[in-house]
Amino acid sequence: MGKKYGAHILPLQKLAIIWFFIFTKFVFNENQLLAWIDSKISLSAKKLQTIELQYNHLLDGILDGFNQLNSIKNKWATKLQNLGDYNSDIQLFLDKNQRQQIEIVTVKDKLYPQSLLHLTDPPIVLYCQGNLELLNSGSGITVVGSRNYSKYSEIILKRILEPVCKQKIPVVSGLALGIDGLAHKLAVENDCPTIGVIGSGLDDDNFYPSSNLALKKKIIATGGLVISQFCLGTKANPYNFPSRNKILASLTDLTWVVQASLKSGSLITANLAIELGKNLATTPASILDVSFAGNIQLLKNGVSIITCSEDIFDLLGLQHLSKIDLQKAIKFDSEIQKLIYENLGFEAKNVEQITMATNLDFLAVTSTLSLLEMSGLVSSLGGNVWVRNG
Repeated sequence: MGKKYGAHILPLQKLAIIWFFIFTKFVFNENQLLAWIDSKISLSAKKLQTIELQYNHLLDGILDGFNQLNSIKNKWATKLQNLGDYNSDIQLFLDKNQRQQIEIVTVKDKLYPQSLLHLTDPPIVLYCQGNLELLNSGSGITVVGSRNYSKYSEIILKRILEPVCKQKIPVVSGLALGIDGLAHKLAVENDCPTIGVIGSGLDDDNFYPSSNLALKKKIIATGGLVISQFCLGTKANPYNFPSRNKILASLTDLTWVVQASLKSGSLITANLAIELGKNLATTPASILDVSFAGNIQLLKNGVSIITCSEDIFDLLGLQHLSKIDLQKAIKFDSEIQKLIYENLGFEAKNVEQITMATNLDFLAVTSTLSLLEMSGLVSSLGGNVWVRNG
């Protein structure tokens, strides 16, 4: 009886393997299999190379139970050999991503950003929500900065970045609190392509920071893109962000550090941009303000200076609108508004200085400044001191 049973079980096993091979060949492609494996063992370029040295196709490895990796004395190889029911698990993985409207792009995919392929250890998989055409959109600018930004940074970001957004130059940032969020909002408000790169899974439960979840959805709804190298269910652990910052520095030709202290995470992105041979720039600020100590350090190291939108266009080698063209777009409700706006200029002034320059009374100046602030044309720095936004 034992021999008879044994004689039949082997053919049944072979039939199961053949069925799985045929089913998988038509249902799952190489990119999907690669993403699934990455979700299990966090693939690196070195791990993938090790697997490819043993198998011509990932499907071959799956059918073999990755037994040819027995000589690899690493935990990841052992884990790969003990993944269990491949077929149902792969389908479950794909279904979860499909329900979240996530597109999977791997290093084997034609859609994979060419700029990332130059990295020594590029992310093997990118999980994407939104407009995939932005992955290889060409020239753009990466904007990074402090979470606890100053009013000065808010003003210069709007003043400098808005003209860039109006010319539809892609804006890339980390969808974090602070400068990142402001950069994305400016892009969305000006119908400009924007890409958010995050350090967690794309699912709502793990998206970080949760307070920017609505912004993430708005980016996607307005034709932007949000990407992550981390699969669904991944929390925003601190060690996720260096690799996320590498993507930020790689995706565009220029990184702009708006505000950074000496211990700012933005300086990690800045150093990565230098290592990758990308353009790096920052904006001058007070040497007495420690929240801008990173800016000062970068300037001492000889990085480019950005003080106006024209600097960004020049660094990207692009043509730009003239200041006259930009000013023509501003519509004032009265001649008094126009007079105060033009006399205010780009340097901060107090109400007394504006009153003297315009020959208007104090009440007219203060009330008009309030209206201009509501229109987003000027900002109060406190203490009756005002500055023009653009």
